Amino acid sequence: FLKKMYRQDKKFLANIFAKKNFQNILFQGRLIRSFEFVSKFKKTHPFPGNMWQRPVIEIANTLRPWAEKIQVADQRLCQPWCYSSATLEQAQQTYMLYKKAKEWESTIEALPSFNLILKNQWYRESTDYHKLKQINEWIEDSLSKPGMHINILTWAFISEDNIDPERYKKLHEKIVNFKTAWKKCIGVLNQQGKINESLWMGGKTQDIEGLVGKLQCANDTISSLPLLKRWAHTSESVSDKGFSIIADKVMENILKNDQSGKAYEYYLYKTIYGHEISGNKFLAEFSETRYQNIRSRFAELDREILTINAKQIAAKLANVPVPIGIGSGPLSTYTNKRLLVHEANKKTRHIPIRQLIKRSGEALKALKPCFLMSPISVAQYLAPGDIHFDLVVMDEASQLRPEDALGAIARADKSIIVGDPKQLPPTSFFDTSTSDDEEEATVIDDTEAILDVCLKQFPYRRLRWHYRSEHESLIQFSNEKFYDGDLIVFPSPKRDVRDYGVHFNYIDKPSYKKGRNRAEAEVVVENIIHHFHRHAEKSLGVAAINKAQAEEINFLLEKVRQKDPVVDTLISEQEHDEPLFIKNLENVQGDERDVIFISTTYGPEQPGGPVAQRFGPINSDLGWRRLNVIATRAKQRVESPRVYRRLYFLRG
Repeated sequence: FLKKMYRQDKKFLANIFAKKNFQNILFQGRLIRSFEFVSKFKKTHPFPGNMWQRPVIEIANTLRPWAEKIQVADQRLCQPWCYSSATLEQAQQTYMLYKKAKEWESTIEALPSFNLILKNQWYRESTDYHKLKQINEWIEDSLSKPGMHINILTWAFISEDNIDPERYKKLHEKIVNFKTAWKKCIGVLNQQGKINESLWMGGKTQDIEGLVGKLQCANDTISSLPLLKRWAHTSESVSDKGFSIIADKVMENILKNDQSGKAYEYYLYKTIYGHEISGNKFLAEFSETRYQNIRSRFAELDREILTINAKQIAAKLANVPVPIGIGSGPLSTYTNKRLLVHEANKKTRHIPIRQLIKRSGEALKALKPCFLMSPISVAQYLAPGDIHFDLVVMDEASQLRPEDALGAIARADKSIIVGDPKQLPPTSFFDTSTSDDEEEATVIDDTEAILDVCLKQFPYRRLRWHYRSEHESLIQFSNEKFYDGDLIVFPSPKRDVRDYGVHFNYIDKPSYKKGRNRAEAEVVVENIIHHFHRHAEKSLGVAAINKAQAEEINFLLEKVRQKDPVVDTLISEQEHDEPLFIKNLENVQGDERDVIFISTTYGPEQPGGPVAQRFGPINSDLGWRRLNVIATRAKQRVESPRVYRRLYFLRG
């Protein structure tokens, strides 16, 4: 044996032989049996080869935890049920049932009524469950009676062991009597309108005190019952139409006063809208994305067509032969293209324009077939019979006298007269010197405009679509008062946005005197500065009722621009596109801007004083046409400071 051990581990044996009591240890039977067990275990349960090459102390430390776990498992397995014929699965099921029973015991003992009803009947696993079943059946039977509740049943117990039937009987009688009286009252109230009992019994207050409070409130407000009846019928009618949400919101006090009418109108139109949409296949299949794509594509193609048409016209005109004319001999005999080239090369001593057009008219028409001229320019530069046009288009014809327009009409085969008979008529505003009087020296001609004459003699076509105003309130006044509501106006999607529509600003301290209002002019200048600081991207125009006020505003603004270079820069940057203008109403026709400030000018000379019934040209018989002009210049917004909140006009 020693030889065998020696061959296996020389170092191990050397340690053993070093012990003093070697003889005693070597022959102990315990050590021999241990070696035999280890040797046997090695054969039947092989570990890795290097396991047995390690020191014994390491092997012992490795096996010791496993030995402890096996010992614990052995102790747990040595239970009484382990010696029965039950399988491990049956034992596990028994354990789960036992665990659940313990959980039920805890749940039962935690019930609110446990101490009152079950405490004296509960002995856990020794409880008489048959008796408990009888108690349960009695509770269920009691709760099934009308008006009974678990709280009432609990109240009926006078002690832990006894219940007072008489106490319960009296309570039950009172409850039945109350229920009978309640039904009778509800029946009476239902004659006035349908009563929702759940709101009386429930809601935020579901106890007796809450019901008593509701009844007291109803008694105190019994005079409102007729009004409540009307509301009940209205609510029922509204609900029948599918608008029950409005009635609910009114009852919840969310909708108040005129909000209810607006909500009803909204849901009515919404319902009509939904009905029309669902009944129209085209509208039901409408897609905003697809529509916007079509719209964008249409606009793109429209622009391309305009560009192509312009190129086509240019190409056609470029092929028109230009008469060469005479280019030799005396200069007075030069004509057409030769004369134009000769004059273009000269630096001084050009011939008069009227003579140039007379001698080179055909060449000019070939090079520039479209002349843009005023009636006065036509008479001044185009000699009668020397040059003739296919078509003459006359714009703003409401301001042209017939005698001023006939010269241009006579020089063409056809004429198109364009204008608005409800805007400015012919005036002598620029032909009359300004007096010192505060009234404007504007004279209204008695003669009709060329537009009025043509309307009586020739067929005409009225343009009803109104495109300028981006907010319907900008044209609403003129449309109702001057055009009889005949204009077709696009509804604005920005009805309640401050940057759109008509707005008035009240001035507390008036200072009107002799056609000028200094305080109002200062407010207008402040608004101009604010506009260019906040909305410089939007064009601006100022329209004053008279010339004196326009000059006052312009004077004050120039002073500010001189003192503040930032304001001057902001205004100057916009002059290349749609520059700021400050004009009186005679000059403003034909202009348009994103924003227009209107200076009404007139007002009392002192706070609270009377307003003189003198309004310059507005006072004339055709003053309403001037008012129409000044009120329709804006595309997005009109701002008008004024020194009076309400003005009364005297008619006489």
